[in-house]
Amino acid sequence: MKITRVEPFHVSWGSGRGRSAWVRIWTDTGLVGLGEASPMVHGNASLEIIASAFTPTLLGADPMEARVIQDRLFHEHIASLTHSHHPAEYNGPREIQDVVFKTPVRPTRGKFVLSDAPGLGLELDEDELKKRVVPWESSAAR
Repeated sequence: MKITRVEPFHVSWGSGRGRSAWVRIWTDTGLVGLGEASPMVHGNASLEIIASAFTPTLLGADPMEARVIQDRLFHEHIASLTHSHHPAEYNGPREIQDVVFKTPVRPTRGKFVLSDAPGLGLELDEDELKKRVVPWESSAAR
């Protein structure tokens, strides 16, 4: 299995409530992955980094080798700048759990406990997501 397409986009949380940055990743087997890239200030910087810096590394990679991909991205783009690693905890909007996933996931002591089931046990509400997607274009493509 190989990654064939990477799509950064915004999700709108409604009038006056802002947006967050998301990324969808397609594979040559038809599987699609989805994740939030950044809940902060519309995530424009995160989308730009995904589109211009991360996508070349992701295309052709095996998504089942997440640690290999993470290591490549870290060493190519982060370690060279910071020489350290500071794991972050999720502080995003509750709407992600309450709207996009059919069964909400709640943090315990600032961390999520996820299942070993396919898709980490999360079932996406595709119709709700489609209503909230806001197309985004890289400034490099303009």
